[in-house]
Amino acid sequence: MPVSGAAETLSVEGQNLETDNVSVIEGEMATISCRVKNNDDSVIQLLNPNRQTIYFKDVRPLKDSRFQLVNFSDNELRVSLSNVSLSDEGRYVCQLYTDPPQEAYADITVLVPPGSPIIDSREDVVSEGNETELTCTAMGSKPAASIRWMKGEQELTGQRNIFP
Repeated sequence: MPVSGAAETLSVEGQNLETDNVSVIEGEMATISCRVKNNDDSVIQLLNPNRQTIYFKDVRPLKDSRFQLVNFSDNELRVSLSNVSLSDEGRYVCQLYTDPPQEAYADITVLVPPGSPIIDSREDVVSEGNETELTCTAMGSKPAASIRWMKGEQELTGQRNIFP
């Protein structure tokens, strides 16, 4: 499922600054791009969801080496974040030092694939013609996994429970 790098461009009318929302699979790389349409030599910076500065122009004051500068120019500050974890999820802030300052927001959403499904049965042995109840569990995914039972090409119906 090639979700890494999925982006959605957001721009505010009259604003000079744009960024993208990003969805990334846990453990992969996310790229945040702060773009300026018409820069008047104003400084661009990128802040994390805790409002700590990740990059100020092309300088990284935050001591997290997973953040790397991909591109820096008058019109773009592009930063990669490697080995993304759930704790990296949130709203990142692009700031342009104009008067008044401008901000654009990049939401990083971290997706977690489910672990291997586990199938449990009430009985160890089932005789032909009898009924049994099977339970399939897929743990640890974000968003919650969707489970389907198939018999050949036909989908079987059953009760679905989603646990937090």
